[in-house]
Amino acid sequence: IKKEFYNLIISVKEENKNIILVTNEVGYSIVPAYKLGRIFRDFQGIINKFIASLSDEVYLVTCGIPLKIR
Repeated sequence: IKKEFYNLIISVKEENKNIILVTNEVGYSIVPAYKLGRIFRDFQGIINKFIASLSDEVYLVTCGIPLKIR
């Protein structure tokens, strides 16, 4: 999946286009009770961090209020 996101972002940049990706920040909640939930939470965080590293701008939106991170 990481490779697919990388290819998507690189192809968008090569075409001089903009893309907006919206994702969930699931690491702010309680620790999931089940192993699969913890795996999902960790993987979601890894993918979010990876996408942010390739992005020109990164925002965190909470309660409809955008906070520019980069």
